[in-house]
Amino acid sequence: MTTPAAAPHRTVRIDAAGMLTPAVGAPEGALARLLAAVPRVRPLSGTAFLWLGPTENMVAGGAGGRREVLRVVLVAAGREGWRAELERVDRADALLLTDRELEVLTLLACGLSNVDIAHRLSIARRTVATHVELVFAKLGVTTRAAAASLALDRDLLVLPVPGIDLGPIGLELEVLALGAAVARGAPGPADAERARRRRPRLRPIRIGAVYPRNEEWVADAKLMRAGAELAVQQLNDGGGIDGRPLELCAEHVDVSSAGMVAEAVARLLAQDVDAITLGALFDRSRGAFEIQFGEAAAQGVPLLHHSTSAQASRLVAEEPERFGSVFQACSPADRYGEGFLRTVQSLRTPVAAGRRAGRLLLLDSADPDLVTCSPALRNRLQRAGWEVQAVTVAAGEVAWADAAATVRAADPFAVLLGCYSPRELAAFVSAYRRDPTGAVLYAVYAPSVPSFLGVAGADAEGLYWATVTGRYPDALGARFARDFERRFHMDAGLSSAGIHYDMVGLLAKAWSFTGSPAERSTVSAVLRSVVHRGVNGNYYFGQAGQTNRCYPDDVPDPTTSQAQLVFQVQGRRHRVVAAAG
Repeated sequence: MTTPAAAPHRTVRIDAAGMLTPAVGAPEGALARLLAAVPRVRPLSGTAFLWLGPTENMVAGGAGGRREVLRVVLVAAGREGWRAELERVDRADALLLTDRELEVLTLLACGLSNVDIAHRLSIARRTVATHVELVFAKLGVTTRAAAASLALDRDLLVLPVPGIDLGPIGLELEVLALGAAVARGAPGPADAERARRRRPRLRPIRIGAVYPRNEEWVADAKLMRAGAELAVQQLNDGGGIDGRPLELCAEHVDVSSAGMVAEAVARLLAQDVDAITLGALFDRSRGAFEIQFGEAAAQGVPLLHHSTSAQASRLVAEEPERFGSVFQACSPADRYGEGFLRTVQSLRTPVAAGRRAGRLLLLDSADPDLVTCSPALRNRLQRAGWEVQAVTVAAGEVAWADAAATVRAADPFAVLLGCYSPRELAAFVSAYRRDPTGAVLYAVYAPSVPSFLGVAGADAEGLYWATVTGRYPDALGARFARDFERRFHMDAGLSSAGIHYDMVGLLAKAWSFTGSPAERSTVSAVLRSVVHRGVNGNYYFGQAGQTNRCYPDDVPDPTTSQAQLVFQVQGRRHRVVAAAG
């Protein structure tokens, strides 16, 4: 691809001795010294770069305070030496990148890490990561290798090489010429240099993961791990992170015990993992989260989880220095009540008669961190004209089956079922269908696991249910589902496989931007700053608590949040009936 340019255009000839002609109007200073070194270095013919800096008498009329940009193409001219074609680039039309971004891109393409780039440019590592993020976004790439390749293809490498001051600057041209030769697969004298500079094989980037082994969550755990494995496989098929493969290190433990989760995290840290992902945790007091997150946070290892926990979010918000590397990939459980309110309001019709039409029943978990309907929302329901009854249901299939009798006694218009276990919810709907009252049943999360329909069968027909982190019904979600089924020969479900796939994608993006998983604080800073579009929607951790937000309940912007999806079971299939509002 040729960068657009504007007049003036000039050809400068370089003889074997490094003399430039014509003498009048030829470049001077640093650019002249660089061109004089071309016959000695003998770069690949066709090597092109951008010259950022004073151009002396070559081009006049540059805008004040901004460096002129010249595109320089070096062409071998046989016995006559070399020819340099120089064109002034119209920055407004040709360049998407700022001068600093061009400098960062050049150093990145030359193989420098973010740490090296920060040292060369005398700027902070986080500033470098921000520049790399912007460069990736503007070039439409996600890896350093892709950015370097595109920079060579579009002639976006700049000279002088930023941060190098070696007097005669033939070495700079040698670096760029070598990079061009490697990128284009050119044989010749550069082969030996490429071999000398070839990096030793680096260890894989390791992602530690803790999955439930609890009997009621085995099916969901299988989806979580498969989602992560698919992401790792696809990233490795694409070259990994700058040539480094990813590796998943998994532990399966009882996630209702904070101590067992903490021990699993410690074992993973002993394997020198670069990040940790967790599923939903069910020991959910503040002290339990401190235990489960503590060791990873102390080491600054990024930890991503999806516990739908207000408690965990508050912990991070209140102690950001201690838990700044902990991120919650979905909003708290009480957002489910907001979706319930919207749904029952939409289903409420003037033809519904009698006292029953205005009555709601809330069946919620005994765990306060899993309650789906907050006291504030209950007040809003009452102000909207609803009579609200709240009942706590203990965990277990028997307790939820017995809750069907509570529904019959209350005879409500609609029931919010704060049950997260597929088997417990299936036990409830089966018991309820034996003597139904005609109430609208509205569940959360559990039906996202494919095993739910297998157990509940026809009893689930007509059930409404919601998830604050569900696979979007768009092209990206459909492609993920096809890839998942092709790879694992099973249904991906509608939530947990996608979120674990997305958590790996989030980490991969942060590592690509920073250039090194070892830069843990910078990786966490990038995770706080980027917006990632995954199969379960958008992720953004830039707010207090580093918890992904729910649209529209937390924020009116769907591009930086996840929509709460509402489904209905129709003909033993889940149909989206609402996306948030």
